Amino acid sequence: MFTGFSQANEIQPLNDQLGCKALDGTATTAVTNSDVKRQIGKINITTSAIFDESDQDSMAIHTLANWMHVNTKEDVIKERLPFKEGDILDEDDLLEAERIIRSQAYIRDAKITFKQSCNINEPADVEIQTWDNWSLIPTVSFGRKGGENKLSLGLKEDNVLGSGIRARVKYNSDEQRSGYQFTLKSAFPLIPFSTVMVDFLDNDDGQRTYLEFDKPFYHFRSESMFNASYFSDEKTMDIFQNGLTRNSFDVQSHRYALATGWQLRAEDNNTTRIKIGYVDEYLLFEPNNILADADTLFLPRKRDYQYPWIGIEYLEREFKTMFDIYLINQTEDINLGWHHEFKLGFELNDVALGSDVGYHFSLVSSKGFEINDGLMLLSLAGESDFNTQNPDHFLLAGNIEYFKRYTDLLGFYARVSASASNNTLLDMPISIGDDSGVRGYPLQYQHGDHLMAGSIEARLYTDYNILKILDVGFVAFADMGKAWSGEQAKFNETDSILSSVGIGVRLYSSRSSHKSVIHMDIAKPFVTSENVDVWEWRLQIKQSF
Repeated sequence: MFTGFSQANEIQPLNDQLGCKALDGTATTAVTNSDVKRQIGKINITTSAIFDESDQDSMAIHTLANWMHVNTKEDVIKERLPFKEGDILDEDDLLEAERIIRSQAYIRDAKITFKQSCNINEPADVEIQTWDNWSLIPTVSFGRKGGENKLSLGLKEDNVLGSGIRARVKYNSDEQRSGYQFTLKSAFPLIPFSTVMVDFLDNDDGQRTYLEFDKPFYHFRSESMFNASYFSDEKTMDIFQNGLTRNSFDVQSHRYALATGWQLRAEDNNTTRIKIGYVDEYLLFEPNNILADADTLFLPRKRDYQYPWIGIEYLEREFKTMFDIYLINQTEDINLGWHHEFKLGFELNDVALGSDVGYHFSLVSSKGFEINDGLMLLSLAGESDFNTQNPDHFLLAGNIEYFKRYTDLLGFYARVSASASNNTLLDMPISIGDDSGVRGYPLQYQHGDHLMAGSIEARLYTDYNILKILDVGFVAFADMGKAWSGEQAKFNETDSILSSVGIGVRLYSSRSSHKSVIHMDIAKPFVTSENVDVWEWRLQIKQSF
């Protein structure tokens, strides 16, 4: 019987095993991948098309897709590598390079190996093979609801002419607003491992502009990072409760941020980094005329924060390459090592009366474990703002996920999530519903300062796919959860624990740069009301199974 979760199958490398002979003619063993560090000679890159046309089940649609698609250029792959010719590396460094290349949306998989050699003292060539994703995603949708037409037209390309540049143009029109969106993200050629991004949205109810320059800690041994971003937004925000629109208000906001950081210490499998930065964040909320009975009781208070901050990050490298964790038939890199990040900011502008400084605190922490042939992933996140002109606020949220594979066909998934808060921000309510833990209920159905939710799923991973384009899976699920406590909970139409069961289909294209899973579910909620249907049919696009 198959036990445990799926490990990714190795794609056949380009190099063959060598048979080496010593000077006396006796056979010896070729130098193979190991912890031995080797100097890089040449870097040989081969980029492969989306579909292998030599397969027996190859079809005309696959040939057409390959013909329409421009393979990623070798120079683009080389620019993304965290090493260059002449560097001294070991196998762990090659595996990290694989993960970095695979993290590019336009790359389906990558294999990086030392070319076999008989002399460890000679520079070793590195063989790199990549497999492309389909990266051109058109958007065409239209419909009619309540006497109003809806239309969406757009085009998204994650790898323009094989250059690694991401571009998107979109027009959207519905009963509330219409407008255009333009997005561009590209490597910045003057600074290695850096990107620039522009995102502009122009609607008839406001505009959004996002600009960013980002040079991250690109690989495990990166010595520094730098980030600068500009965000400005005008929009209308709706808050839902009990299956109805509870409030609607206009939001004007901006966020300007600078950050830099350095590596403090690096060992073979862990690193510690320090970061500093500055944030200017402003949010103003005003009532609008969209909802006639909107209550100013639910209007969030203005936030006008300006603060420098300091942070520290600890990262442990313990990656496993797996299949069928969050996606279907897709190589996934899962880090089981500890990751902690802590930030403390000192508020200088929006400070409580009688005080000289306020504080902003945030933390994230995660860890993975292999338990009983299964995988458990833990995460914790927290934030707090105190001693500002707003009431002191904190939010702490935790999540536990467990994955177990019993056979090639059958898998099991369980999740428990919980959060606790004080003085919950009214524009960021803690709520539970179809989007947040219990399927079959309306969006943001039940509110509170505290929340707990859980799910169990039986997952079927079939070998069936549609034209090698969509992999198919099935699921049966049971959900349960509740939000409670605080001022917002007083307006819930039910204080009962929400629960539901259902079945669904999952569709995922492992050869597309748009790594999203199509969910088609039928859910049966057990707590019913005027605004909760007896049965709920849902079609959604999500980022995981």
